[in-house]
Amino acid sequence: MTSTELLGLHPDTQTRVRAEHFVVRQIVYAALKLGATIALFDEEERVPTLHSDWYGVKAQMHATDEQTLTIVFPPRTLGPEALGGGISIYLVYGNDGPDVVSDYGTTGLASELADAWFEPIWTKAIADAGRKYGIEV
Repeated sequence: MTSTELLGLHPDTQTRVRAEHFVVRQIVYAALKLGATIALFDEEERVPTLHSDWYGVKAQMHATDEQTLTIVFPPRTLGPEALGGGISIYLVYGNDGPDVVSDYGTTGLASELADAWFEPIWTKAIADAGRKYGIEV
C-alpha cells in the first residue's frame, strides 16, 4: 500500500493500517537483524516474493485480505541446535490493527526456538502499536 493510497482512506482505517504496519515492521526488523530471508506470500497470486528490507514487504502488504509472511533463518541463528528453518506468520488485515498476526507455525525449526524468538517480539509490538495508535489490545 502506497502512502497516497493510505491517505485516501478514512482516518480510522489509516490508523488501523498504520498499526498493522507497525507490528509487521517490528517482526521484519528483528528477523532481518539476524540475517533471515523474508518472503511474503499472497494467497491469490500463490507466488512468494522475497524481500531484503521492510519497504519491499510494506509495498506488498494489503494486496489481499490475507497473506503469509515467511521468515527463514540461517542455520544455528537461534541457537546451536537450530539447523535452519523458519516461521510462517499468517497476516489477516481489517481487524483492530495490532491483531494483524492471526497465527504462526514453524517449518524445520523446533517450535520452542520459534516461540522463544517470536513471542517476545510479537507481544511487545502489539502493546507498542496499541499505545502508539490508541487502540485497546
